Parts: sequence; C-alpha cells; structure tokens
Amino acid sequence: MTSKTPIPNAVYHSLQRHFPGQRLLGFEPTTGGFSNWTQRAILADQQLIIKAATKPHKRIDIRREASTLQNLLGADIPIATVYALDEYEDWTVALLSSLPGRNGLFVLEQQSPSISALYQQLARHLAQLHAHPIPQHALLSEPIAQRASAAFSDCIQLLPTDMIATLTDGLHAMAELPAIHFIHGDPGAHNLLWDNRLTGLLDWEWAGAGHALLDLAWLKWTLRFRNLGEAVW
Repeated sequence: MTSKTPIPNAVYHSLQRHFPGQRLLGFEPTTGGFSNWTQRAILADQQLIIKAATKPHKRIDIRREASTLQNLLGADIPIATVYALDEYEDWTVALLSSLPGRNGLFVLEQQSPSISALYQQLARHLAQLHAHPIPQHALLSEPIAQRASAAFSDCIQLLPTDMIATLTDGLHAMAELPAIHFIHGDPGAHNLLWDNRLTGLLDWEWAGAGHALLDLAWLKWTLRFRNLGEAVW
C-alpha cells in the first residue's frame, strides 16, 4: 500500500517516536478533507490519521484542532483521540485515531435513506457542542467569524460586482455576532463519518469561540449547495 503524496520526514519521526516497533505498512489518502496534508497511516496493529502542515497559518490550524479535541474528551460527541502533537522546525504533526465509517459525501452520492438520520444526529451533536464551555485557548484566539471574514476578503474582488456589496455586508454582520458559543466552524457532510450512525465529526481546525448561528448558516448553505431541500433542514 503506497501513497503518491510525498511523506514529510517529520511524519516518519513522529511515528517512530510514538509508535516504536510497530511496522509501517504504508499510507493512503483520506476522503473529504482539504485543509492540510492528511493521510491514513497503516501500522501492523492499527490505523492512524496524520495531519501535518508547514505553512504558519496551517500549523496554527493543527494546533487548534488538537487543543479542541483534547478539550472535548468525555463529551458525547464522536471525535478522534489525539495521540501526539509534535513541533519541528518546519512542520507541525498531529497523530489522531482513525474513526470507523464512510465519509458523509458517500451517503449523499448514494442518495441513501440515511441522509435525514445523518443530519438529525449532526444537529444533536452540534447542540451539545454549542452548550459546551468555551475553552480558554478558544477565548484567547481570534474569533472564528473574524478569521473567516479575513480569509474571504481576498477572494471578494474576484466576484461579479453586484455580489461584492452583498457578501461584504454579510461578512461584516457575521463578524459582529457575539462569540458566546463553542462552534465547529465547518459542519458539512464532507466532515462526517457514517456507519448506520454518526461515527465521526472531523476537521476541527476552525473550531473556536463564535455564535451558534455561524454553524447553522454554514450548514444551511451546504444543504442548498447540495440541493438537499427544506425537508432535511
């Protein structure tokens, strides 16, 4: 089993450091994630998800995800376990548990009758997350709404003129919402795992202090984007 993506040396070092003596059988790409270098490592006795980044803002994302997952331990939310977070001169590497199930995009592509159940369970877990105390690291970091506004501002000028004002107003309104909840930031089907139940809520790089409406607005947009209709909403 091989991967066409070059494996950073830092990843090998982390595997050797935290799983010494376990034979590495290979790597395979994951499904649904786009933010960082992400691969599944196949060891003789288990599978791991490895996230690694070299760009400064992506390294911050990995640290944020690791801190968030550690803070949510014990919550009734299906999340990965953080085995290690390693810092190298040019890389940040996180070793996470591999959760069971198929990516939520597969459920949508197959027009599965489980689609409604998938989103019902997602809604329940988001409600639990929004009620969870905001951790100190999230309070001290830049609120997610401000990060999103800054991230999209560079792209606005590429849009048709009649859309720029509307989107700009929307981003400003989003940034002004009070950061009173602990939110995921990207709760779409691509970040879900399903195996007759919701087995994983993935990719917590955008988690932090925000307003629950931000998660719901993003979820509403993804439902419209995927033409799932008002019944699912």
